[in-house]
Amino acid sequence: MLHLILFILFISASLYGFSIITSFEFMSMGELKRQAHNPSSDAARVYPVRTYGIELWFLLRFFQGIFLSVSFLELYFLSNGFWVTIGTIIFFMYVTARRPQKNLHRAAQVSVVIERLLIIAHPVFRSVASYLGRNIEIEKPIMFESKEALIEILRNNEENSKTVSKDVIEIAINSLQFGEKLVGDTMTPLAAVHFVKENELLSPVVLSELHDSGFSRFPVCKGTNQTIIGTLYIKDALKLKKPQPASEVMRHEVFYCNEMQNLDTALKAFLKVKHHMFIVVNEFEDVVGVLSIEDILREIIGSPIMDEFDQHEDLREVAKQLAKAKKIEHQKELV
Repeated sequence: MLHLILFILFISASLYGFSIITSFEFMSMGELKRQAHNPSSDAARVYPVRTYGIELWFLLRFFQGIFLSVSFLELYFLSNGFWVTIGTIIFFMYVTARRPQKNLHRAAQVSVVIERLLIIAHPVFRSVASYLGRNIEIEKPIMFESKEALIEILRNNEENSKTVSKDVIEIAINSLQFGEKLVGDTMTPLAAVHFVKENELLSPVVLSELHDSGFSRFPVCKGTNQTIIGTLYIKDALKLKKPQPASEVMRHEVFYCNEMQNLDTALKAFLKVKHHMFIVVNEFEDVVGVLSIEDILREIIGSPIMDEFDQHEDLREVAKQLAKAKKIEHQKELV
C-alpha cells in the first residue's frame, strides 16, 4: 500500500514537473524581459530565474529525473520488471501526446523556491554546465520556412493568446498578405469614379453633390475621363467664398500606377510621392479606375479609413453601388 501511495505521489510530481519545465521555457527571453518591466507581473518573477540559463535547465531536469526514477522504482516494487517497462512506455507516450499547458503564472508560483535552489546548487551546476552545457541550446531561434508558416503561427495565437488582441494579430496577418494583392483588385473601378470636369463651376449645389458622394478627392478631367489633368480636394473647394471652375481649385499633380502592380509597390510609391490618390491604367494605358492610400490601409487593418470629409463608413461599397446604378441606367437606355 505504501508503494502505491508513493508511486501516485511521485508520478503526480513528475507530471507537475513537466508542466513547470514547459511553463518556464515556452516564452523567449526577449519577450519575458519586455513583460518583466511591469513589477507586478508574473514575468517579473520568472525573468530573474531564467537568467540562470543552463543552470536552470539542469536543475529542472535533475529533479524531474529523480521523480521519474522513484516513480518507476515504486512501480517495480508493485509489480515486476515487465510491467515497469510497459508502464514506462505508456507514460512517455502519454506525456508526448498530451503536452503540458503553458502557464507563466505556474512558473511564477515556484520561482522563489527554484531561485533559492539555484543559489544553493550554483557551485555544482556551474561546474556541470562548463563541461556538459556547451552543446545544449536552451533557446533555439525561431525560424520560419515560409510566410505561410508564420501566418499559421499567428492564426494559432489569435485563438489562444490572452495578452495580444485579435485585432492586432489580424493586422499582422493582413500586413503579410496585402503585398500579394493587385491594384486592380483593390481600386475603385472607372464606372464608380466621380469625375469633375475642368470647367465645371464649383457652386454650392455641386459642392453638396461632391460632399454627399462619400469621397474627399476627385480626378479632374479634360473632355473625357481618359484625360486626367489634376485632383480636386473637397477640403480645398469648401474654402471658396464664391464659385470658381474646378481647374482653378484643383491641384495639378497627377500620378499613375498600373492595375497589375501589387499593393506593396503602390504603397511605396504613395510614400515616395506623398500623394494620396493614383490614377490606375491598364496595359494599354487606358484609365480603368483610381486607387487611394486609404484603399491600401484598409487591406492592412481590415476596416475602412475615413477622414473628416468622408460621409460613408465604407467608400468602396458606395463605389460598388454607384457602379451598379450606372450599369442599370445604361441597360435601360439600350432597351
